[in-house]
Amino acid sequence: MDWQENATATVTIVNSGGAATENGVQVAFQYRRVGSGDAGWQDLKDPDLLKDEGGAACDPSNWEWAVRPVQGQATTLSIEAGRNTRVLSVPIDLATHQSPRTCNGESLPARILPGDYELKVIVDPLGRIEEQDRKNNELIIGFSILGSELEAGALELSRSSVERGTDVVVEASVRNTGAKTANAFSVGFFVGATRMDTFHYAGTGLAKDDTVNVQGVIRTQDLAEGEHLVRVVIDPDGQLYEGDTSNNTISAPLVILGLPRRQAELFVDRIVFSPPSPISPGQAFFVRAAVNNAGDLAAERFDVILRVSSAEGGETTGGLAIEDAMSMNLVQSVHRLDPLQTVWLEWPVVGLEMGTYLVRVQADPASDTLPQGRVVERDETNNALLTGFSVMDLADAPVFPSRRPNLACQGLVVTPSAVSTGAAVAVQAVVANLGSEPAGGFDVEWLWVYPTGQSQRLETQRVGPLSAGATIELTRTIDTRSFPHGIHQLILRLDVGDDVEESSTADNVCSASVAIGTTVADPRVDLQPIGVRFDSPGAIVGEGNTVEQDQRLFAYVTIKNQGNVASGPFHVAFSTAVEAGREAWTSVGALDQIEVSHRLPTSDPGEYLLTIEVDPDALLGEDNRANNTITATYTVIASTVTVEEVVPSTGQPARWLASDAAEAKVYAVWVDG
Repeated sequence: MDWQENATATVTIVNSGGAATENGVQVAFQYRRVGSGDAGWQDLKDPDLLKDEGGAACDPSNWEWAVRPVQGQATTLSIEAGRNTRVLSVPIDLATHQSPRTCNGESLPARILPGDYELKVIVDPLGRIEEQDRKNNELIIGFSILGSELEAGALELSRSSVERGTDVVVEASVRNTGAKTANAFSVGFFVGATRMDTFHYAGTGLAKDDTVNVQGVIRTQDLAEGEHLVRVVIDPDGQLYEGDTSNNTISAPLVILGLPRRQAELFVDRIVFSPPSPISPGQAFFVRAAVNNAGDLAAERFDVILRVSSAEGGETTGGLAIEDAMSMNLVQSVHRLDPLQTVWLEWPVVGLEMGTYLVRVQADPASDTLPQGRVVERDETNNALLTGFSVMDLADAPVFPSRRPNLACQGLVVTPSAVSTGAAVAVQAVVANLGSEPAGGFDVEWLWVYPTGQSQRLETQRVGPLSAGATIELTRTIDTRSFPHGIHQLILRLDVGDDVEESSTADNVCSASVAIGTTVADPRVDLQPIGVRFDSPGAIVGEGNTVEQDQRLFAYVTIKNQGNVASGPFHVAFSTAVEAGREAWTSVGALDQIEVSHRLPTSDPGEYLLTIEVDPDALLGEDNRANNTITATYTVIASTVTVEEVVPSTGQPARWLASDAAEAKVYAVWVDG
């Protein structure tokens, strides 16, 4: 039956005995909802007997057995053919009890809900008729009451083909075609048999013919490559009762591609002149450029070319003239640039004659043999930056006074500039405000660049405020005990948070070189795990690296640096099928080795494959990463459990023990039984 629909129960009563009934035959009706957890039968109320409160049958006091007909109106049943059968019909007022009501000031909850029901008819419920057999006086029939009727439609995926790890937004519509308003329901978003997300509807109610849009997110990082089926399932937990659930599911294919290829992404970020333009004729100057790697893969050795050319005459592009044949090319090499790192390069340039010039800095330039350069990048078109500068007599240079502060790094000195392994160096820097206005507080950043090109932030320091024309001296001591041999760079950057609006930021960076230990022409780090052992403090590790469940277990991996310089800081990743973790290490000297430990999971029995990877983030400048991984196995067995139970003494000894492996029980039998 549909929601808000009433029914009529009709029962046929036959007298198959040898005598007519002396009294009239009465019939009672009961019902129960299947699976409701209520074992008792509920009396079916006769609407003709319910008292009225303004037209609605609702008297809560009249919930007794609905016995029909009433006493004195029931007719007898004879044994004659044609007179031994009686048909009795009773209307079932379902709709009245499908909503909460108030009756005589008392609140009544809804008694009829969607679901499967059983209706029981009982002949002669009061036992007024003597019968040969009362076992056939009851009959049960089933019926169902339908509720909301939801159907799914209009399925859309934000993308039908994505790289693994990319989230996919799934949208669908839900329409209620049933008579009952759906007040609360859920919608599951599945890939295969796995529920990826759930939408819970708890609005004002989804009435008949109303539609609501639902949304879920499929996170694809754990999905295998290939084609999958995305299913949107209404009421996946079966909380609603619908006559047709075949329209509760709608699906669409989703293709998961492999992980995106890791690539470097080089670009030139800034070009600064020291001294700034305009430059006096014949005065030597420096050009500094910042090269960034915005990719997720380290860029191995590549060149950076500085080209200075005259801009006099010729066509112009973007206000700058196209370079002519009269130019100079200066090349520097970068050993390695890790992801999200920046390297500053500096070129000395001899004095030039008066004129206007162009500077072009290009990272990883192309050649005849390498048309895309040495480094494979996501975008090969953004590797160059072009700017211009002037050479003129400063007495003739126009002066445009700026009412702004101008922070400048006026000197960075490291003492001594060459140290043996383990020595400390003293750093002194002078920061000035060359502008005409005071500068508020700002942050300065100390960066340390290793010989491999890897950089490390030593500290971010708050400085200021600094009045116009004032200077401040910054000092610090740096311990180099953990630093590898080679030529290092110390860089000081002013106002890294852009707190000060300056007239010029060209002089906000300065650097100094530090030589540590024995320097090599080609610094190389090559870390290799060469052995794994297992240990359990205070316990024994069995043959084949076997331990009991929940026993403490540690893996110790020996790592050797086969390179010719010490490494910088790095991580060691330990992973099993159930857990992954990391340990940090500061440095490994050239041809030196260390041992790193990590606690392993032992909560569940089974055989585990342990994979250990050195420097998983590729932070070090290694020429060979093929030897950075090592594997080992260990086994966890179920623990032996001792259980003690105090048994009251009977005065007799226990004689026999019997075990029940199926229930994991041990039985003790006493002599006296």
